[in-house]
Amino acid sequence: MPCPESNQPSQIDLAHARRAAIEELFDEAIHADHRARLSLINDAPLDTDAKREVIELLRFHVAEPTLSDEGGEAWIRERAQRWIAERNNPRD
Repeated sequence: MPCPESNQPSQIDLAHARRAAIEELFDEAIHADHRARLSLINDAPLDTDAKREVIELLRFHVAEPTLSDEGGEAWIRERAQRWIAERNNPRD
């Protein structure tokens, strides 16, 4: 929801949009081969920190069971969602 004083999006809206863009890029990249992943990330219209988050997600999940494993895709998505939730809401 935009800030009432202006037509600018709120910080919360911007954070949600950024998170959605990171998740969308991760979803595309996880299904691509290594070379295509690099191109997707390099060409993405995201800031460097957001690209690093995608790379960290990929590093974490690509070393785990692959999509060809039975249940691998669901497992990877569940781990990604948990990791994103923990990163967005630290318990400390």
